Amino acid sequence: MIILKARSVDEGYCRVYFGSKNHLYCLQRGRGEVLELMECTEEGEPLCAMDEKLLPHFYFASKPFQPTEKSKLVEDVNDWIKSHHSRNSVSISIGLRTDIYKANQVRKDKMDLLHEEGYTYPEACGECREENGAVDGAIERLYEFEKEFKI
Repeated sequence: MIILKARSVDEGYCRVYFGSKNHLYCLQRGRGEVLELMECTEEGEPLCAMDEKLLPHFYFASKPFQPTEKSKLVEDVNDWIKSHHSRNSVSISIGLRTDIYKANQVRKDKMDLLHEEGYTYPEACGECREENGAVDGAIERLYEFEKEFKI
């Protein structure tokens, strides 16, 4: 699952930017004024449109943009995201559950390693703050998504 978080709005180029851990993406108007998800360079220039088959692997974690003034682009992007999540709700839910499993596995592996090094359970838990945060974040994303789409 690729989790995208809102970055910025560029009304001039009709783009709304989102970032993942390692990549920048934007929703941009394409042919016929249809929004397309594009992978971008670090500078924000679109490289290519994402293949339709890959879209179920994207989850937009951010709340809808709240424009300071009336913006048709922002309204359309918020509608596109809601429609995307609705159309792909089962795939996204499975992807978010997989993220929880993976985060739990990383935490378990670190805990096992710390136990082998002689840490007690409370000490090992204290050393796994980042891993615990990753698990909690993954669970919260799934909860919010499933609550919104009543899965």
